[in-house]
Amino acid sequence: MEKIKRKRLKAPTEDVETKQQKEQQQQEQQQYEQQQQEQQEQQEQQQQQQQQGRKRDRGSKLQRREEAKRLRAANSPKQRIEELQQTLNPATAAAEETDGDLNPQQQQQQEEQQEEEQQQEEQQQEEQQQEEQQQQQKKRRQQQGDNQQQQSMQAFASSIRSLLSAEGPAEIEKLNEIKSKKKEAEEKKELLRKQLLA
Repeated sequence: MEKIKRKRLKAPTEDVETKQQKEQQQQEQQQYEQQQQEQQEQQEQQQQQQQQGRKRDRGSKLQRREEAKRLRAANSPKQRIEELQQTLNPATAAAEETDGDLNPQQQQQQEEQQEEEQQQEEQQQEEQQQEEQQQQQKKRRQQQGDNQQQQSMQAFASSIRSLLSAEGPAEIEKLNEIKSKKKEAEEKKELLRKQLLA
């Protein structure tokens, strides 16, 4: 009788300790998730700022190229002479253009082609950087999921240990069976995730 009384007196204390442990684990998990979310938001904001900066730089480069091309065309003596020749005698001007290496129209086409190639190269670099950023975000999300899963397993194991200290053999066997099924489900989930990533 005395043992039963002692056990009954001991159970409420264990329940309080178990409840405190669960509350502490939940608080720690919430703090961790909040920190991860803040860190991810900050990284996404930095990436957006970098992308906007690259777009502004690319726009400035294009404006400078157009301005330089316009100034070259306006200040070129050859261009002025050819324009006068075309005005006075289009046939003669056309014949002289064929004697040179590149006429103004061909030169302009060549410059435009070079600009298009450079724009395509810059666009490819930007797409590659975006893809790398997406891969990094994917890895961070996977790491967060693994950490949450590990914390969940630790909390579950802690609650099982707390219950085992106060339950009889039948309840212990039942809890072990639940734990085994949960572990098997987690292993299947992890295997499926690895197959999807492969």
